[in-house]
Amino acid sequence: MSYCSTQDEHMYFTQYSYRPASVEPAHKQQQQIATWVIQQLPTAFRYEHCGSTAIGVPGKGIIDIACLYPNVNADVAAKQRAVESIIPQLQALGCEWQLAKSMFPAYRPRLDIGVMIESSDRLNPSLGNVINVHIHLLEYHSIEHQKQRYFRQRLLCSKALRNQYMRIKADLVEQGITEHQAYGQAKSQFIKTILQELYQR
Repeated sequence: MSYCSTQDEHMYFTQYSYRPASVEPAHKQQQQIATWVIQQLPTAFRYEHCGSTAIGVPGKGIIDIACLYPNVNADVAAKQRAVESIIPQLQALGCEWQLAKSMFPAYRPRLDIGVMIESSDRLNPSLGNVINVHIHLLEYHSIEHQKQRYFRQRLLCSKALRNQYMRIKADLVEQGITEHQAYGQAKSQFIKTILQELYQR
């Protein structure tokens, strides 16, 4: 278990705790946790809150953070070196390789960690639980980075798309598709449809 010394003594890093996909309500505390996590990460890199918790739609309740390393002009070896310089710093905080390590290319890995929030506030059911965090290492302004940004902003600007995305997730969980990789693949067509707009501009 890794602790961070911050002004908030009730929030600290802990071990990632895998849970099947579900549809957790979105809440404003997710934004606060994302901000706190970013403040703890190595200051040499840029970070962006992405994924469902950044959009404010129900989902797995996992906070996705993009850790953005400098653009290296599509040089795969340079990307790999940049990633290899970041990973030990994240592991020192307690981050672990994702369970399905081969899901992403080596120059675009994901590391996972948990955040524990301890509080006597019984009105908020999320407090006292481990909040899972996925840290995605991306090249700044790469195609992948642009896709994440576009998808986030597109849904933030459209209530209809947010509602559609929410219904898709709820339907998948109701069908029993709760393993993370299968769940991600099952909702990928909706995401691809949105991202097609990038190529039509």
